[in-house]
Amino acid sequence: MIEAFEGELTVMWTEPVVWIPAVSMTIGGLITVIVCVVLLRRRRRFRDTCTATVPGIVSEVREDSDNDGTLWSPTFSYTVDGRERTLESGTWSRPARFKEGDAVTVHYDPFQPDHAWVREDRGGTILLFAFLAGGSLDLIVGVVWPFLWSALQQ
Repeated sequence: MIEAFEGELTVMWTEPVVWIPAVSMTIGGLITVIVCVVLLRRRRRFRDTCTATVPGIVSEVREDSDNDGTLWSPTFSYTVDGRERTLESGTWSRPARFKEGDAVTVHYDPFQPDHAWVREDRGGTILLFAFLAGGSLDLIVGVVWPFLWSALQQ
C-alpha cells in the first residue's frame, strides 16, 4: 500500500499542472504571511511605545485623483509641550473617511512626540490583515493542491 502511494506521489509531482501551482502558491503565500506578520509586529511595538494621548484634529484632507476617481487622506494636528505637530496619514480612502475639523485622539511616544498614530485611521492595519488572509489562503491551497488534484484524477 505504501509503495502504491509513493508511486502516485511520484507521478503527481512529475506533472507541471500539479507542481507549478503548488510550489508557486506555497512560496508566494509563505512570503506574504511572513512579511505581514513582521509588519504587524512592528506596528504593535510602535504603538506600544505611544503611551500618551492628546486630543487632535483633522487639519487637512489631501486630495488625489486616479483613473477611478478621487482619493482622500487626512492630516492630523496635535499639540504636545506647547508645540503644534502634524501627522500625515499613510492611507488613502474613497470616499473620504474624515473631514476637516473632525476630532481624534492622537497616541504619541512621550519621549518622541513626533512618533504618533491615530486609532480612527485604521486603513493600513486593515490592509495588512487582508494581505495576511490572502497569503494564508495561498499557502493552504498550495499545500493542499497536489492532494486535491490527485483525488480529482481518480
